[in-house]
Amino acid sequence: MKPNLFTYATSELSQDAIICWIIDWINYDDCEMKKFALDFIKKILELHTTEFDEQKVDKVNLAKQYKNIDILINLYFSSGKILPIIIEDKTNTSMHSKQLETYLGNIVDENKDKYKYCNPIGVYYKTGYIYDYEIEKTKNTNYKIFSRKMMLNLMSKYSDNIDNDIFLDYYKHIEKLAFNEEKLSNIIQKDNISQRNELLKTYEGQWMFMKLIFNNIKGSLSHGSSKGRPWTHFNFLQEYNFKELPDKMFYRLDCRKEGYYLSLKQYLYLDESKCTDYFNELNKSDILEYKKKRLERLRRCFEITLEVLESKEGKSLVKGKVSNRGNNESEIGVFFINDKNTFHKFIRCIPKFHKFFLYEIEREFNILYERG
Repeated sequence: MKPNLFTYATSELSQDAIICWIIDWINYDDCEMKKFALDFIKKILELHTTEFDEQKVDKVNLAKQYKNIDILINLYFSSGKILPIIIEDKTNTSMHSKQLETYLGNIVDENKDKYKYCNPIGVYYKTGYIYDYEIEKTKNTNYKIFSRKMMLNLMSKYSDNIDNDIFLDYYKHIEKLAFNEEKLSNIIQKDNISQRNELLKTYEGQWMFMKLIFNNIKGSLSHGSSKGRPWTHFNFLQEYNFKELPDKMFYRLDCRKEGYYLSLKQYLYLDESKCTDYFNELNKSDILEYKKKRLERLRRCFEITLEVLESKEGKSLVKGKVSNRGNNESEIGVFFINDKNTFHKFIRCIPKFHKFFLYEIEREFNILYERG
């Protein structure tokens, strides 16, 4: 064993450098690294179903952080055509706002009067966990996702023939990332509740678990952090959808003194002008009082739902003690993740609980929820 360079070179700038280093081998004499680099380009061209042949690339030109683009590659073909490739490179972060479209637009504008230049294509390359919203954001853009798995499959073809420390260190590094992600997934699949902290202290572990619970339920997942600790939401009711129930509602996976939990939340941002406008002449204290009354009714719905679930399904999830903290965000009910409430039990019971809970709030508040 020897130290791995990428144990210490963990930043996205370091990964930018390794991608540039790989592609730059195309400019050098024939060797296994050049074959690997051309194969990498081939996979990118195949993702975009272009008619370009990577074997007809005469040279490449590379630029880092050009107009804020992580990596800009210009492929020069023997035909005289030039194909720009934009690589947005991520390790554990995600893209923001409209950056992908902006980068493509900048290169299109720059080359619009240069007849040799083709329209650019984009690659979203990420070695960390790829979240569903990242996949969604690349749709309807000229970007294709190049995942860690795709890179591993590509590098494995050359790992026996390339004796290069940088190549092998990077290969082992992303191989370890894949192993760690699979390890997290196995904790859920094997219902290993004793390792819940190892799973749920990570952003990707929480997301995997929540995705399995809510996979077939109308709503959306989101995540963030509080004091460096991850949390994950499943949002199913937006605020101001119903006059009788104007609150936002969601499930929250988080941690507190008693451990990791999944709670059902009621939320209304009382200081927002939209809130005061919605309730016309009511002052903040009156709005809060009405919210608390709705909370009492929602908690009754929660209790009735548990009773219905147990009568229909037998043993259900064991509820925990609710927190009464907070004015904007209030806890309707909570389930702690423990030996009584295992991963598999959550995955089996929560979809049924949610279905019955929606029926209860429809009855209680005289609303019709659109299930999709």
